[in-house]
Amino acid sequence: MMRRGIAWSLLLWWSACSSAVEPDAAPAAPADVVETADSAASVEDVTEPIEEDTSASVEPTPVPSELRMMVSTLAFPEADENGRVPGFDLDDSVASGESNACGQGDFKDPQGNAGIDNQVSVLTPLFDLVGVGQIHQYLQESIDSSGFFLMFDVAGIDSLEDDPDVSLVFEVGGGTGVLGRDGGLVPNQTMCVQDDSPSTQADTARIDNGVLHARFDELTILVSRFERVYPLTMRGAQLSANMADWSAGRASGVVGGGVSLDELMALVVKMAQNQSNLVETVEPLLAGMGDLPVGDQACGAMSVGLVFDAVPVFFFPDEVACDPCGNDVCDSFESCETCYVDCCPGCGNGQCDEYPTANYPVTVTADGFEGDLTGRLVGDNLKFQNATGQVINLVCDGMFASTQIPVDEVLKHTLQSSGEFKCRTYELVGKTALVSVVDNHTEDCQSCPQDCGECE
Repeated sequence: MMRRGIAWSLLLWWSACSSAVEPDAAPAAPADVVETADSAASVEDVTEPIEEDTSASVEPTPVPSELRMMVSTLAFPEADENGRVPGFDLDDSVASGESNACGQGDFKDPQGNAGIDNQVSVLTPLFDLVGVGQIHQYLQESIDSSGFFLMFDVAGIDSLEDDPDVSLVFEVGGGTGVLGRDGGLVPNQTMCVQDDSPSTQADTARIDNGVLHARFDELTILVSRFERVYPLTMRGAQLSANMADWSAGRASGVVGGGVSLDELMALVVKMAQNQSNLVETVEPLLAGMGDLPVGDQACGAMSVGLVFDAVPVFFFPDEVACDPCGNDVCDSFESCETCYVDCCPGCGNGQCDEYPTANYPVTVTADGFEGDLTGRLVGDNLKFQNATGQVINLVCDGMFASTQIPVDEVLKHTLQSSGEFKCRTYELVGKTALVSVVDNHTEDCQSCPQDCGECE
């Protein structure tokens, strides 16, 4: 029985193989099909692969003749694990031994170039230790939302790999920037160049092996914090930016120069008006840090190199009046110091103008809002009291989002910007109030020292 089964299986296998080897004849072609020499070609001729002509060159990505970039991050550098620091050879010399004539040593940069001058990198690790670590945050917040955007216009470009002569102009942007989910400035937005932007032209600029190099006789970067402006002037300034990733929408680099220690201490004194004990903390750190000459002081300046990232940006055309300074509104990013005409129009009249703020009650009842909401000043406080007998959810468009106020409780809100704001509750349909807020042109020693005197 087993042998019969095996024999039967072999027979079936042989039949299947025979069928595969000798297939049935193909059906005849339709009568109206005429066989030609081409149609009678062998299978090998028909299935032979056809080689494509690949000699045609792919069009290269066009090189922009002009590009504009906006600084998106700015930071104080620290030495890496090998003691190397980004920066420049600002004095065109390599310190012999361990120090130069000012007693300061040179560094090597991450690429191994010697003679790098960047004394601020020595201080960076000390910021947290002496209680000024927040300076990193302040610097980045100035980049993101101060209304002073650092932008560069590169023109006359023939190649992003090697171009011995390009034009580079530093501009200061104004207004507000669009921030992404990560809190940083998004690329490819259109920015306004301030009417009084310095438009600082680089003395020389070139692109070498994909890196943009530029030199300035003097470059002033504006940093703003607590509605004050701190100009950081770098003499003999240099800039380098790696453009290898520009097609992906980013560049990174270093900007630096020599900063006068006297000017730097003046900025510290100015900052100290908003932060106690700052002078006592920073002055000892700066003592003896000079490594570059300035004026008649052989060691009166300190080398500074800051690392940055940049993103592509567009500029509004010159004919567009986009600068917010001069629009008769003291915007949230403006102050008396940054825009006198909008925020302190009376500064310079010889009188220290004061407009004190106050608290204003607003009662919310079943019939609506009761209170004086017209002509309030920026800095005034509105105190919304819930007298409706039920829990309410109050929202003032452009002022604050929906906020719940329990029965008989009070919500206090400080007015932060001028304009008109509509307030309403979800529970009292049709009951609204219009809050009218004007700018507060109060002057003080910080905003208008010519009228109010210098701060002590």
